[in-house]
Amino acid sequence: MSLPDGVLEQSLINLVERESLKLIFVGGKGGVGKTTVACSIAIKFASLGYNTLIMSTDPAHSLKDCFKQRISHEPTVLKHIENLSAVEVDPAKDNEKKLNETAQSSSNSFFDSLMSQVVNFMPAMDEASFFTFLMSSIGDYDKIIVDTAPTGHALKFLTMSRGISSISNSGVSSMIMDMMGSMNLMEEDSKEEFANTLSNSTEAFDKVLKSSKLTTFVAVGIPTLMSLYETERLIMSLVERNIDVSNVVINQVRYPDEDVCCKHCESIRASQIKYILQYLEFYCDTMHVTTLPIFTDEIIKIDRLSMVSDLLFTYSNVFELFSINPEDVLDEDEF
Repeated sequence: MSLPDGVLEQSLINLVERESLKLIFVGGKGGVGKTTVACSIAIKFASLGYNTLIMSTDPAHSLKDCFKQRISHEPTVLKHIENLSAVEVDPAKDNEKKLNETAQSSSNSFFDSLMSQVVNFMPAMDEASFFTFLMSSIGDYDKIIVDTAPTGHALKFLTMSRGISSISNSGVSSMIMDMMGSMNLMEEDSKEEFANTLSNSTEAFDKVLKSSKLTTFVAVGIPTLMSLYETERLIMSLVERNIDVSNVVINQVRYPDEDVCCKHCESIRASQIKYILQYLEFYCDTMHVTTLPIFTDEIIKIDRLSMVSDLLFTYSNVFELFSINPEDVLDEDEF
C-alpha cells in the first residue's frame, strides 16, 4: 500500500536530503523520548561522515546516561563511533569562565564570589550561556543536534536573542559592567567591545535560526491527549517565530502484534490509534510524521541507539501499519 496522495514521506530521511542543514533542534513535552531521538539523529549524521556534535541544553542532562559514556561541559569525542562528539553545557561553569576572561585579576575574593552569584542569577543567563556556546561551535562542526529541555524551556531558549537584548536594554548588564569598571576590573574599551559583540551575535543567531536552509526543529510526542496538545502548541509557537518545523516523531507506540492479545494492551493500543489519527489529521500533509515503537528494554549505548536511528530513517507507512483508512484523516478533496 502506497502513501495516499498529498501525504509526505513518513521518515526522517528528509533531514539527510537537506544537505545545507546545520542545526537540528529536537524537543517536546518532558518524558516523550527527546534525548533518544536526538542521539539517534546524531548517530545517523556521524555514520554518514559528517563531523557531528550533539548538545544538551536541558538542565537535567541525559546524554551521558543515554550513551553510557563520560560527557562534560566541554565537547567530548564519543567512543565506539566516529565523527561524533557530545557536550552537556553547564551555564554556571561557562558564566564563571566568561567572567574570568572579561575581568582582570582581582585580589578581592569576596567580590569575585559576589559577581559570580550575581551573573548566575541574572535573567536569561542560562539561555545566554547556551547561545554563546552554540554560536562559538557552529564553525567547528558540519551538523549540530540540540537536545532541548521540555517545551517551555525550549521555546525560551529559541527566543534567547530577545532575552539577551532585554538584559542589555534593561540596564542590568550596564550596571554590572559599571560596577566592574569602578573597581578596575573592566576597562572602558572592554565594556564597549562586550556590548557590540553581544548585539552582533544575537543578530547573527536570529538569521541562522530563521533560515530553513540552515535550521529545523523536530517535534517529538507520544500518542496521548496531553502530548498531542503540547506538540500542537509547540509547533504553533515555532511557526509564529518563523522557525522551520517539518518533522513530527510519535514515540512509544504499541505496534500491532498478534502474539500480544491481553485486554490491557488492546485498550492502550486503541487509545493510541485514536491520537495517532489526530496527529496524522493535523500534520501528515504538511510535515513528515514518523512513528517509533515502545521497546521492552532501555535504549542506551551506541548499538541500541543505532537501531533506533535505522528505524527513524527508514521509509514507513503509518496508514498501512495501523490499518488506517485515509478517508478518516484526509479531506475528501485531497483524494
